[in-house]
Amino acid sequence: MKERILDAVYRLVKVKGINGFTMNDISKELHIGKQTIYTYFKSKDELMIELVRSSLEDNKNLTEAAVAEAHELKEKLTAAMISYHKYNIPLELLEEIRKMYPELWSALEEQRNFKLKMVRNILDEGIKSGEVSKKINPQIINYVLDKVTLALLSDEFLQENNMSLNKGIEELIDIIFYGILIR
Repeated sequence: MKERILDAVYRLVKVKGINGFTMNDISKELHIGKQTIYTYFKSKDELMIELVRSSLEDNKNLTEAAVAEAHELKEKLTAAMISYHKYNIPLELLEEIRKMYPELWSALEEQRNFKLKMVRNILDEGIKSGEVSKKINPQIINYVLDKVTLALLSDEFLQENNMSLNKGIEELIDIIFYGILIR
């Protein structure tokens, strides 16, 4: 039942936003009494915290698995940067989360740092194996990825260009690792 409730909250948040849904909405959607919801979650805040926590945990586990399964450097880098979520929180809701749930925003930042550390490790391995030029500075690459992914998360660019975050990340990886010049 807990999972069904979270699934319903996810659907409602996508349509109505964080402030827009109520416990009554969840109750109606699932055809259950509100008391059943309160058996699993004490409040709407607890629901949101669990929804984001579950999404982040899912993303971390799926990222680690995708990187482990990848064979080529580009596949590993892409797997490390792409987001894998059961509950893919729409970008437009991130600002609401930042304002209303600072502890969740901190968890999102930790997730971003986890992914950047993973990229750094992949780059270091690539340098050791000779797949990545020893001339590059992995710290600069990580810094650029950090700033650009942060900008993609908080910018209207993706919406204006009808692009998903993952597609933006894939384009970024292509530019950074393969350049813009035809050789």
